[in-house]
Amino acid sequence: MGKFYDWARRHPTVFGLLISGIYGLLMRLFFFDPEAMKRLGIDDLFFTTSVGFLFGAPLVMGYLTMAGDALKPEQQNLSFGRSVLRAIFLPWGPAFFSFLVILLAGFELMICLIMAGPLFLLMSSLGGLLAMAVLSRKPKNYSSFLVGLVFLPMIGSGLESQLPQPHNEYKVHNQILIDAPADAVWKQIERVPMIQEQEQTHSYLHELGFPRPLEATLSQPGVGGVRHATFEGNILFVETVTEWNPPRTLSFSIVPELAESQSAIVNSKILGGKYFDILEGSYYLEPVLGKNGEQTLLHLSSIQRVSTFYNLYSSLWTRWVMSQLQSYILNVIQQRAEQATTARQ
Repeated sequence: MGKFYDWARRHPTVFGLLISGIYGLLMRLFFFDPEAMKRLGIDDLFFTTSVGFLFGAPLVMGYLTMAGDALKPEQQNLSFGRSVLRAIFLPWGPAFFSFLVILLAGFELMICLIMAGPLFLLMSSLGGLLAMAVLSRKPKNYSSFLVGLVFLPMIGSGLESQLPQPHNEYKVHNQILIDAPADAVWKQIERVPMIQEQEQTHSYLHELGFPRPLEATLSQPGVGGVRHATFEGNILFVETVTEWNPPRTLSFSIVPELAESQSAIVNSKILGGKYFDILEGSYYLEPVLGKNGEQTLLHLSSIQRVSTFYNLYSSLWTRWVMSQLQSYILNVIQQRAEQATTARQ
């Protein structure tokens, strides 16, 4: 123990980086196993989507990084500007390190880390600046402050679990111009036959692990008809038709059936559950007279529910995901409608 203490005294910056990275990994392990938490009866207290974890853990990591770095004698001679820059950017090292280990260990998907990344970097920088401010004053009760700070993610998450979950709904809209008449486009949206491998195009969303759409069946035409929209990973959305006006409007409510899904997206609680859901979808076909004949401007919109304590931030990502997905579906419909129209001519 004495040797480790001597090493830490000689290499305070490395020690700060090391202790910060270890702290981040320990926090992720603590918040990792929902089944273990459930057996202990505290499954609703500690969750990775909490403000306590997403905001508190990187704040503490940034603080620990700079608390170690401040022990370095040379730090006392740095200019204020260089000290601020160091406090902002040095904590990013442990953040990236913990993300890499978490990804390699399979604790999170790449898309989850990308969504959390900006928050982690911002809060770790704020933690570094907080350390710079606190350590410059050398408070008498510093030990108590540090202990309280270390337990901040657990305390914050526990308090947060007692508050009512906020709910916000957001609309996402995409459109595409198709060289085909509205009736030809309608045939491609009321039912979607299995999308073949050669029709599946590149998408960054799917590269990050989000499942591709496969097909959509329809039990019967008209209001009350049920569409079964299937995605990779055995993900099923049951869509009940609420508006049927061919060839103009097709709207439906959406209920996910995810019990049989093997998708990592579902298992990681990104899709479905209490944090995010897709509630409604709607197609609107707008006839357009183009130079080469009748065209259709196809609109696809959806209503999503986001339920976190930082909806302003999380909805930016959920809306991006839905926009990417809707754009992907519209491209498949465009390709099929234009090919069918060309074949008839």
